Amino acid sequence: KDLDKFANQNPVVLTIMNESYTDFGMVADFECADKYQKFLHSIKEDPGTIEYGAAYVSTLGGGTYRSEFEYLTGDSMATIPGKIPYMMFDFTDIPCITKSFVKDGYRTVASHPYFNTSWKRNVVYAGMQFDAFLAIDDFDTEHDPGFSGLLSDSADYKRLVEEIKNTDEPLFLFNVTIQNHGGYSEEIAPGVFHR
Repeated sequence: KDLDKFANQNPVVLTIMNESYTDFGMVADFECADKYQKFLHSIKEDPGTIEYGAAYVSTLGGGTYRSEFEYLTGDSMATIPGKIPYMMFDFTDIPCITKSFVKDGYRTVASHPYFNTSWKRNVVYAGMQFDAFLAIDDFDTEHDPGFSGLLSDSADYKRLVEEIKNTDEPLFLFNVTIQNHGGYSEEIAPGVFHR
């Protein structure tokens, strides 16, 4: 795509790490009764979308911090196997994508609708120069819980839209969802996991 037309603009940059999300269509073609994930796939054709893509992550199941660390710093967990960088490092002097956006005049916001102390995100995100961190208390958890009792993606995204609409500054918004977070058991959603 020709990105030159955006050279003098500061578009909103939104990253959503949808926890435990997988697009199986990327693995192989398969038949289903209806076109699956219509909205998500429509984004790549939206004229307002500059870049659209997928990421392959180095973690399976738990340990969301691994994917966050790799995306935000550009470093690989392969260089620190078995370690938890969010618990080990002071991110004040570690290069990361957030600091690049800050240099370019962007407001930087991290978002994860869970406790702000989970994986020390409150400390880590501050060291990465996020201007704000939206955590559990910044979301309407009472009116829109997901099937697991955690905030639904829908409610999460509504809050992100509010954040985008309420700023006139260039904005980098990094969001980690929680709706699909484990544990995954029959007691949580009867009949869902064993069809």
